[in-house]
Amino acid sequence: MQKLSDLIKGRLDAHALSSSAKSSEVIYKANIMLNDLFKESQGNVKAYRFERGILFIATKNAIWSQEVWGVQESVLNNLKKQFGERIVKKVLIKSDR
Repeated sequence: MQKLSDLIKGRLDAHALSSSAKSSEVIYKANIMLNDLFKESQGNVKAYRFERGILFIATKNAIWSQEVWGVQESVLNNLKKQFGERIVKKVLIKSDR
């Protein structure tokens, strides 16, 4: 008899849901890190997409982009420790203005 966890994992893999779930988890963890680093940001910094190993972070303006730029290696290294080198490869920062 097959374990329920193995059956669920097989179904998730079959439907590519595991990669979607992993993306959501990376974004969630990145946002926790960013909120801890920038307590005063009040929504000015947010991870919003994770695709093909690249984490996309949006900022409200160029000043916040510079702040994130200064800690991007730290964020990247922490995510690599949590998810692995092959999962998280790069961080890209986009300013809305």
